[in-house]
Amino acid sequence: MSAVKVLDNVKQMPAYIPGKSGSGENALKLSSNENPFDPLPEVVSAARRALEEVNRYPQMYADDLCQALGERYDLGTDSVVVGNGSVALLNHALTAVAGAGDLVVEPWRSFEAYPIVIGTTQAKIINVPLTESGAEHDLRGMLEAIQRGGERVKAVMLCSPNNPTGPALGEGAVREFLDQVPPEVVVILDEAYIEFVTSPEAVDGLKLLADYPNLVVSRTFSKAYQLAGLRVGWIAGVDPELIGAIRKVSTPFGVNVAAAAAAREALRHEAEVSRQVTSIVDERERVLATLRGNGWKIPDAQGNFYWIGGADLVSPVTSALAAAQITARPFPEGVRITVGLPADNDRVLAALTAL
Repeated sequence: MSAVKVLDNVKQMPAYIPGKSGSGENALKLSSNENPFDPLPEVVSAARRALEEVNRYPQMYADDLCQALGERYDLGTDSVVVGNGSVALLNHALTAVAGAGDLVVEPWRSFEAYPIVIGTTQAKIINVPLTESGAEHDLRGMLEAIQRGGERVKAVMLCSPNNPTGPALGEGAVREFLDQVPPEVVVILDEAYIEFVTSPEAVDGLKLLADYPNLVVSRTFSKAYQLAGLRVGWIAGVDPELIGAIRKVSTPFGVNVAAAAAAREALRHEAEVSRQVTSIVDERERVLATLRGNGWKIPDAQGNFYWIGGADLVSPVTSALAAAQITARPFPEGVRITVGLPADNDRVLAALTAL
């Protein structure tokens, strides 16, 4: 037995459980919220060209990509930090503001990486259960948690649309929430699925940054932009000290040359990306209408996935899907299913209709 002592906070952290892949010729993976379309040829070509320079380090902070994002979203280049996926950036943001003895408030159930990235800072987690529906943030409960925690609370996590349950936060509700959060508490709004949101009332965090210096918004190229395999995320805010701190603790050369080139090229092809997103959203709505018409209670879905809630449904739903060689993502509270291509979704509907 090794004499090495692992930190207690690391021992207590849950392990991240990735979506499983099935086996067999007809296996269908709908467990990881991946974009089902093939990557754009121009994006692949840009990544391949960049590989000719892999003997050289990439830009330290992927400055060209930061500039492209700043131009696309009318942000200053110094307001953007890019990194090795949005999870890494969430970790960097928390590392910059929280440490041992501090508190971080999170909604639960939400993205399963939150307890991990919070745990690495040695801060303690305050979990605030979702509302009675089991799908939406309890913003009032989160404010009460911040008040109870007092000066020890350094950050609060928000997820819109909430992964894995699906609903997006409303802009009015988020503004009201931010108005009551102490200005020294950092609010991290995770918008990994923002491109799939269709609700006109939903929040767009970037539009709130100018009014709330303690807000940072996290986004990713993994979902709508089809770059899950290259790991590119970004975070934006207007407080120069906060953004500077996030950049300072970020992994040096954290975005490799192929990933940076692919992300820049993807931004040049947003028309094609938008068409794919529209197709996925149309399929989402078709699937939801069919399931609800068959009696399934599905909460509002604003991402590229939907949620079948209920602990008693986890086993029968996952078993029915497995019998059809489909893997979804089970949680103790329910099952998350990614929206796939039309034929994929038809297989899911057939499997669930048989229940």
